[in-house]
Amino acid sequence: TADTLTAAVSGGIKIQAAEYFVDSRGVPGSGNAMQGVFASASVGVTAVFPIAGLKDGKHVVYVRGQDASGAWGNLSDGLDFMVDTKPPVIMNAAVSYPSGNASAVKNGDTVLITTFAADSGAGLSAVSAVVLNSSGIGGNTARAMSDSGTNGDKTAGDKIYSYSVTVNAATALVSADLFVSALDAAGNISSATVNVVLDNK
Repeated sequence: TADTLTAAVSGGIKIQAAEYFVDSRGVPGSGNAMQGVFASASVGVTAVFPIAGLKDGKHVVYVRGQDASGAWGNLSDGLDFMVDTKPPVIMNAAVSYPSGNASAVKNGDTVLITTFAADSGAGLSAVSAVVLNSSGIGGNTARAMSDSGTNGDKTAGDKIYSYSVTVNAATALVSADLFVSALDAAGNISSATVNVVLDNK
């Protein structure tokens, strides 16, 4: 896994090199080289740097340029970035059947799908979306579940996400799997499966 760093380096004369450091302020010339078209006193530079070896958490990167005389400039102000490789936690994904239907539903009934979803204890990015695929019972392949106290959700902000689905399944089915996915701001994904029992006979 890698990320791309971009920066602008400028000086009084032509810039001939640039370097970057992660989590340290190294001595001039000891950093990681950056790429650019070094033909003027102001140059845009880039570098692709690996993040696989970095621990989850906050890090900082610094950039420095060198001019055509060989003199290195001062390090830039630090640019903070976050590494988060831990997916969200999904727990207690479940189906609630209509009142009077203790263990199965038929076409036309509405079921409520709920799940707890939150950033993991070691994770650093908030959950950005919880999505339900209810195509197994005739619903949509991707619908955002709610933690806003609407669409069947009981309490806003309690990290329990909900979505109501009206069943429209193939009559021969006796059960169907629904899929819940939680995505965080870093792009990490967790998934869970909910089974709905059907009785259209």
